[in-house]
Amino acid sequence: MTTIDAGAMRGICLAAKVVAYDATVRGVVAAKDPGLTLAGWDLLAEFVAVDEFERVGTWLEVSNWQEYTEFLTKRVTSSAFDTKLLRISELPGVVYYEVEERHRRQDGTLDVVRSLSVFVFNEDGKICNLEVFLQKPPVTRGALLRADPRDRSRRRRPRRGTLRQGRGTVDL
Repeated sequence: MTTIDAGAMRGICLAAKVVAYDATVRGVVAAKDPGLTLAGWDLLAEFVAVDEFERVGTWLEVSNWQEYTEFLTKRVTSSAFDTKLLRISELPGVVYYEVEERHRRQDGTLDVVRSLSVFVFNEDGKICNLEVFLQKPPVTRGALLRADPRDRSRRRRPRRGTLRQGRGTVDL
């Protein structure tokens, strides 16, 4: 397992910290065994302001660090997953991290989603807030997953008689 010392990353750009955080998650997951416990996430806690951490999930559920590591433990012991980095952007105190996630359930089902995680850092450079957003294909017969995000051919088009202007629409 690869170990990255989060303390040694002081002064490093926040995007690099997020990449290291993700590498640490991958390391814990790769080393997982049926006996994975909450202590398995101690390496990850080095990146996090544990006492002030808050995660807002895809269903707007809010969890603290303890609840989040319980969620992670259940998640990684019930399915295999991998991620592929698509984009990463940094602003002062915030990193936007977009990945394609592939989850293989125990029954062999493969779920592919795109997720955007917004990491917010405190003044000490520790993660204090994590918000997760998902895109996935509709659960309908014949649904297609667009491999290229720039392919706009399957995007919804305005109906006839509608002109889009700025943030709203104007019926003609």
